[in-house]
Amino acid sequence: VISGKEISEATLKAPANTRAQVRSRAMQFLRRQSIEYYVDWEIIGADGGESLHLLDPFEASPGAADAWSKDLGDLAHRPPHRRIKIG
Repeated sequence: VISGKEISEATLKAPANTRAQVRSRAMQFLRRQSIEYYVDWEIIGADGGESLHLLDPFEASPGAADAWSKDLGDLAHRPPHRRIKIG
């Protein structure tokens, strides 16, 4: 039997060591950024970075989302590319 409190907590926090938790961690990071992104069941992508692939539902490491977020955050701190018009 699951208590009402456990149900409420489950609606706010994804189960540990699941693909849902990895997606949740990545989405929490993305919503604080000012970049375009997309979230799919198995792939999360953000403008300027590599996609985070969550293809295997049984191999979900929260560290994967943290490493992906760090790499994306490092990209966000680089100066933007300048376009130069020639001619």
